[in-house]
This record gives sequence, structure tokens and C-alpha cells, in this order.
Amino acid sequence: MKGIFTEAIKTAWDFFQNEILGMGWLKRLISTILNACGLDTASRIGGSIQFFIYDTIKIMILLGFLILIISYIQSYFPPERTKKILGRFHGIWANIIAALLGTVTPFCSCSSGRGFPHRELFIPQSGFLQTPLTMDTLAFG
Repeated sequence: MKGIFTEAIKTAWDFFQNEILGMGWLKRLISTILNACGLDTASRIGGSIQFFIYDTIKIMILLGFLILIISYIQSYFPPERTKKILGRFHGIWANIIAALLGTVTPFCSCSSGRGFPHRELFIPQSGFLQTPLTMDTLAFG
């Protein structure tokens, strides 16, 4: 009985990873459309066109979803709260706390660059709120 349950969990996880996260459905859809247009996706040029269209759509979907989630979270974490938290610290500790806050909260440069200036979050440590961008660059080089 344990083997059946484990196999069901593995099958569900594989489906979630390949079809939802990996967007396998999108790749097949684009391949079908290109093949219907007479372009062989097994060839170099057909595969390149398929990859370009697939990656462009996938990135747009992922960015849209990410921006939606980040905006929702930021609506519950106002800049005044960030300013209050960071205002209690001074010196190197303020920079460390700001870097940690920037790492664990979704205040990346794409949202803080436009969001913070009109919200008047100008404190010395606000630059460290862009830590996620730096962490992504270091992690994924």
C-alpha cells in the first residue's frame, strides 16, 4: 500500500514539475502551431524559432505571475513599516538588517526603483533593499 501512495505522489509531483512549472504544455502547443504552419521544429531553424517563441511567452507569464504575487505581498508590507524597522538601527547593523530584509522580502530593484521614490522611503539603508537582485546575480551568475 505504501508503494502505491509513494508512486501516486511521485506521479503528481512529476506532473506539477513538468507541466505546470516547466510549462511542457506550452512547448507542445507552440510545436503543434509551428508544425501546422509547415515549419519542422526538429530542424535547426524550426527549433530555434520554437525556442524563441516558447521562452518569450514563458518569461512573460512568469514575470506577470511574479509581479502579481509581489504586488499582493507589498500591499501588506507598506514602506512606512520598512522605514520604521530600519530606523531603529544605525551603522553597520542597519546595513545588515536592511540586506536581510531585502533578501527575505520581495523588494527587488524592479519594484523599489519605481515604488520607493514616490513613497518617500529615502533612508541610508534603502539601497540594501535591492539585495535580491544582487543575490540572484551571484547565485545564477
